[in-house]
Amino acid sequence: YSYTGACEDDLMLEVIMLCGTVCNDDTCARMLADSGIIQSLIDLLNAKQEDDEIVCQIIYVFYQV
Repeated sequence: YSYTGACEDDLMLEVIMLCGTVCNDDTCARMLADSGIIQSLIDLLNAKQEDDEIVCQIIYVFYQV
């Protein structure tokens, strides 16, 4: 990777994508919503607003929930 943090961003993106996939199941979506992850995703959205991939995947998680 050419810059510091790229690996962490890639891993974070994969976890966000996993959350969106898991939310296809209603029970899992409720569990995630109750876990407080929504606020964490909002904070992450604010911090990573320049990263289009992360923003799109977070919005997809919101849609699925």
